Amino acid sequence: MSSGFTELPRYSRTTFAAFAINVLLLEFTTWVLLTTAPYFVPVIALPVIILDALIAWALSRREGRTAQIGRGLAIACLTPLLTLLIFIPGWIITRNIGH
Repeated sequence: MSSGFTELPRYSRTTFAAFAINVLLLEFTTWVLLTTAPYFVPVIALPVIILDALIAWALSRREGRTAQIGRGLAIACLTPLLTLLIFIPGWIITRNIGH
């Protein structure tokens, strides 16, 4: 007999939705700061990313949909850091090519 509880998949539409919304918010914050006030990136963007990673870790330790949301947030925490790793060397190279 079935107990009535069905096991949720590890990743689902909920994970993707959490990932997409989190990427949108984190990338928007990162790009606004990079283009307007790059000196605020370590002061504002990095603490926001760290807080988001801590929330993702706490949510992923739960069960069910909450864990799926936590996994989506955790994956999305990488995108602003990868953006910085790609953008900053590219910006430095293009600034120095003309000189």
